[in-house]
Amino acid sequence: MWSKIRQILDEKLIRPFRESHAPVQELALGSAIGMFWAMTPLVGIQMYLVTMSWLLMKLLGRKINLAVALAMVWISNPITMGPLYYAFYKTGYIAFDLMGMNPMVITFDNFQAVLLEAMKQDLLEGLKTWGEFLLNDLGWPTMFGGIVIATPLAIASYPVTRRMVNRHRTNLARKEGLTLEEWEAKHVHTFRDILKIEKEEHVAEKHMMAAAAHPEQYLALGPAPGKKSESRKKSQRPGARKKKSSTAKQTAGKKSTVTKKKKSSGSSSATTGTPKSAVKGKSKKSA
Repeated sequence: MWSKIRQILDEKLIRPFRESHAPVQELALGSAIGMFWAMTPLVGIQMYLVTMSWLLMKLLGRKINLAVALAMVWISNPITMGPLYYAFYKTGYIAFDLMGMNPMVITFDNFQAVLLEAMKQDLLEGLKTWGEFLLNDLGWPTMFGGIVIATPLAIASYPVTRRMVNRHRTNLARKEGLTLEEWEAKHVHTFRDILKIEKEEHVAEKHMMAAAAHPEQYLALGPAPGKKSESRKKSQRPGARKKKSSTAKQTAGKKSTVTKKKKSSGSSSATTGTPKSAVKGKSKKSA
């Protein structure tokens, strides 16, 4: 049983952090937002609230990792919902009592009985039963207690996520013989970069499938889009650029030496040879 629970937690909660190649800031912010909504008594609409928060942050120019934020919501699941909601209620009850209010006292047995009854019903009926109990009996103490618990946990999850992700990526970088900065430069991509890479791979795969089906048309069309020709690749390599620059310098040097030789030969012939006027005078005298 415990191995099954550990497997579910790893798949739903830990794997999005471990396998993500997003920037650590986006992961930490997504973790904080997901933790906040997970610690509120709003089961059933928490994922919608996370998605709305993601859209709002996107409009404000801040990027969060939506997959991680949705994974954090999974903390409040059917197994943990009973203890969490009772903790929300007790926290709100104590806060309201300190403020001079008199909230209704509800024991954990009453709380658990209503929760089990809602879980036995259909989805809509269960949500209706739980919603009526939440609004009528638990009410504002539970909502207020959830916010009191959610706020510090959300704030704390940001640095904790940063530290854990950086530690995991440092171990991965050490295995490749790289520093953390070098590993991030090699592997970390933004969401837009990932979409661009996937689009290029999809176009290349589609072109390869078309080439396998119609090889004659593929040869007539030329190289696949998104793939550079070998000559172009070689020309863009730094070694090829250096060779080109060196050969260009050599040809320029040869041209300059040839022009210098021509100039020197012309000047020597002008100094040593007889002028044309003297040759014409000699021919007239001999005549």
